[in-house]
This record gives sequence, structure tokens and C-alpha cells, in this order.
Amino acid sequence: MVATSHDVMPDIELYQPTDEANALDLANELGSDGWLLGGGQDT
Repeated sequence: MVATSHDVMPDIELYQPTDEANALDLANELGSDGWLLGGGQDT
């Protein structure tokens, strides 16, 4: 028996806008292809 593995998570591009205006511009640019994630203070 031969086992194969497949990556579960697709490749992503991570953007870290520095302020609200940049975040909103990026969200508008990416549209429904982008996901907005928030929370935490990790820098």
C-alpha cells in the first residue's frame, strides 16, 4: 500500500496593513477574494 499526502491549506499571501485606511484600501482591492482577520497584538 502506498500512502500519499496532500497539503490541506492552500498557499496564501499575508498582508499586514499599518492602519485602518490601508486595511480598508486593501479590503476594497481584494474584494471577495480576500479574508479579513483581526485580533491580537502580535507584532
